[in-house]
Amino acid sequence: MRISQLFITSTIAAASLLVVSALVLLRIKSRLLWQRWFTWALISVVFSGAYVFGQSTFNVLVCALAFIMMFELVTMLKLEIFSVTLVLLVTWIDFFQIVQGRSAAEFYWIIPVMMFVLNLVEASKENKAKAAIGGMYGSLLITLSFIQLVQTPDKSLAILLAVACFDVASFIGGRSLGRFKGFSLHFSPKTSPNKTSGGVLVGALGLLLVLLTLGKLSLLGFAIILFGSVLGDYLESWMKRFAGVKDAANWLPGFGGLLDRFDSLLLIAPLAVFIF
Repeated sequence: MRISQLFITSTIAAASLLVVSALVLLRIKSRLLWQRWFTWALISVVFSGAYVFGQSTFNVLVCALAFIMMFELVTMLKLEIFSVTLVLLVTWIDFFQIVQGRSAAEFYWIIPVMMFVLNLVEASKENKAKAAIGGMYGSLLITLSFIQLVQTPDKSLAILLAVACFDVASFIGGRSLGRFKGFSLHFSPKTSPNKTSGGVLVGALGLLLVLLTLGKLSLLGFAIILFGSVLGDYLESWMKRFAGVKDAANWLPGFGGLLDRFDSLLLIAPLAVFIF
């Protein structure tokens, strides 16, 4: 994999973002924020390192992360053990094609169809529709997003950086401005109580700055990432509320699970070609 100028610019921007956010956090005594900062730093190093080591290494990382997310999804939706095994087996077979160098998995559409049918059959009568739609939505985004990551890794890493900048800035903005009148408006108090107008405003400014740094600022790209980040977080929060859990998992410091960390990216990554 040839190292592109976009990757180099993204790496410099990511390092700058981590340094600046660390300086900001020194004034905000929050254990959760520091946990998130260290997790983001680790993610940046892992993704960048895999990219530098070549396409095969990057593909293996992408497929491993997608597999973990699929496991979190089927666990969160409380499928029976046989269904969980079946879904994960098909997922592994499907993503194995990517690791072998194919441009896209040929049978990615089977997984969302399976998730729809299995949730429709196994969910309680009053929750069948929500479970089926939630399972199909989650698995479809996981497969499509990570196929896109493999096909355009440099663009996808730039989008990952943009989404990360929005998330970090909006979280800090929500914590710092949320107590002021006019910045404490909650878009969805029941489903996504942490999303406030102040957080979105600061997140939008952070997103604008990183797109300018990358030299990729456009009205369409800015709108897609901004809207997709907010909507992606909301939809994943909706699935968690429906499933009756606070987080998709509990092993990733500061976030919960990979689904909690990459919820915004999943919605945006398939549109990478239209953004950059």
